[in-house]
Amino acid sequence: MTVVTSLRVQKKEATRQRILGTALRLFSKSGFEKPTVEEIAAAAGVGKGTIYNYFRTKEDILVAFMCQQEERVQERVRRMLTRDLDAASLLTLYLREHFKLKRPYRQFSRVFLSQIIMRGAEIAPYIDAMQPTVDKTLKSLFEHLCVRGRIRKDVDIEGTILAFKTMHLGISAVWAMRNLTGHQTDELCEGSVRLFCRGLER
Repeated sequence: MTVVTSLRVQKKEATRQRILGTALRLFSKSGFEKPTVEEIAAAAGVGKGTIYNYFRTKEDILVAFMCQQEERVQERVRRMLTRDLDAASLLTLYLREHFKLKRPYRQFSRVFLSQIIMRGAEIAPYIDAMQPTVDKTLKSLFEHLCVRGRIRKDVDIEGTILAFKTMHLGISAVWAMRNLTGHQTDELCEGSVRLFCRGLER
């Protein structure tokens, strides 16, 4: 890759991140429906057409942010897998990493959850688009636990992933709506995961 190409790639990524950050700030402040693409563009200091070079819809911005967060978690999960932890400890660490990253975006998380509740069918395709990124991490976690003998060998991985994501969504709703502290969040994660793991034990 030439220096010119490298600089162009860096500039494009910086623009994308500026659009993302601006949109999240506006969504957190005014909700999802109110900010228009024109307002996001103006606040980010780019043209409306530039927004569409990166995101087809406002919903795509939601998906891009959530996938970006998940990719950051994946980096940390890879380090977790080098440790010989039991199922409850590993899954609790996974949730804690999520909530550490979500902490600066609590208000946005409320907006995101409200979109899921109010526009379920409409937003479903965008939620579905996120799932391969999320499932990749969880699949590696549960397969790792199977190989290490930390959970039963006959566990249905796909069903377990779905159940875990459902639990995670519920915890996220409580965390966002009740404004839980870090300690309260840890306690909720630990208690929920302990119950969850009872069905996975050998």
